Amino acid sequence: METTSSLALDVDDHIGPATREWLALDPDGRIVRTPEHEARAAEIGAGVDQARGRKT
Repeated sequence: METTSSLALDVDDHIGPATREWLALDPDGRIVRTPEHEARAAEIGAGVDQARGRKT
């Protein structure tokens, strides 16, 4: 099975390039997240939860 990579960008999307990352897909097309990605997502989620706690 040959794999290919492609990235479609809207040149006017105003998203910081440092916030982009490559995604890996399994054979069924589902996103495969790395342990590093999961750890970062948990860190961001904890920050959001903390911010919500301060507002209520």
